[in-house]
Amino acid sequence: MARRRQTDPRQVTFQPPGEDDTASLAKPRTRPAPGRTKGVRWTNLINTGTRLDAYTIDRMDAACENTGLGVRDVWEQAINYYCDQLGIPE
Repeated sequence: MARRRQTDPRQVTFQPPGEDDTASLAKPRTRPAPGRTKGVRWTNLINTGTRLDAYTIDRMDAACENTGLGVRDVWEQAINYYCDQLGIPE
């Protein structure tokens, strides 16, 4: 099997201005990643990225272990419980 000749990255190819070349060197030739044919479809969830102290993270981990729920579910239940206690309507 013949090896492909590797080009020297220091070599510059001159292209005169005004040429309309569809395979221009300035345009990267990329193809879509294998396995991903459709765009990502997000749900109607809103990102609520927060920073918690170590004590609160430990409590969150314990709540997840005790309830068997994920972080998002525990977070939603905690917010809903807090709002109920404050009398904030749904």
